[in-house]
Amino acid sequence: MRVLNIALIVVAILLAGFSLFNASWLAGQPQGRLDLVAKGGIYQKPGEIDADTPCPSARIAPLQPHSFIANSVVGINYARSRRASFVEVMVRPTADGRLVLFGDETLDCRTDGTGPVSDRTLEELEQLDIGYGLTHDGENFALRGRGVGLMPSVATMLDQAGDGGIIYHFAEDDPEQADMLAAEYALAGMDMREDVIVIGAPELLERIAARFPQADILDVPAAEACYDRYIRIGWLGRVPEECRGGFISIPVTRQWMIWGWPNRFNARMHAANVRPMIVRANDGDRVPTPLATFDEITDVPQDFRGLLWLADIDTMGPSIRS
Repeated sequence: MRVLNIALIVVAILLAGFSLFNASWLAGQPQGRLDLVAKGGIYQKPGEIDADTPCPSARIAPLQPHSFIANSVVGINYARSRRASFVEVMVRPTADGRLVLFGDETLDCRTDGTGPVSDRTLEELEQLDIGYGLTHDGENFALRGRGVGLMPSVATMLDQAGDGGIIYHFAEDDPEQADMLAAEYALAGMDMREDVIVIGAPELLERIAARFPQADILDVPAAEACYDRYIRIGWLGRVPEECRGGFISIPVTRQWMIWGWPNRFNARMHAANVRPMIVRANDGDRVPTPLATFDEITDVPQDFRGLLWLADIDTMGPSIRS
């Protein structure tokens, strides 16, 4: 009986020790800052869809408060005015070796063009109406005519909006697009800033890192794996080696599982040069999923420091920063 009591006391002491070791309130004020990420800039809120909805990417909600369209220069600039620190844009190649910003692989749903984006030249793409197919019911198209000429090349975006706080999301796996990105910067007469993030496949990211050492490389599956690994060993106060110098992707509904959340965790990540990012879910598809409701936002601690992905920066951004 005496041995059992001693064992229980030892276990209790160890549990108390680990609890204090991971206590957030003992970590002090967090370092770093909160960075809001606007996915696609300011754009039309998505509408309701079902399995039979044609062109779901072009379905928008009715009674939109503005006419901004995703991945347009005006949408990027307005997102910044709504307190976005970063804007994620989708990058696709053209038939003549340029890079443009556009969300879909093909033109058929959102524009008055047809076929893959990569089959058209930049000149052809710049003549299209990127608001042509946007509709709330499949019959009314309020933005037709308002998106003509609004599909920008990367060079055009650099000229009209700059690259401060830009997250390039490469839709394709081709490493040669790193060289195409360098050519876009050369056309714009600019060097890449240090507050640029690039998302893509591993081979492409390796080439990006070689061409643009100042860029932050975001391998989304690696960031999700970092979260899983930290959940397993973070109670020891250790940051996994595979996380160091990268990102950790935190699902908003699973943040409670993180050892030392939020301040102790933040201190550990800061010391290991790891950038935390809160998303809606880690779903393994290489795309950060943004928070889409105010209920999800209220679950984010006020002391969180890192990237916070948002679907609607227009309404969510000011409410978070205020």
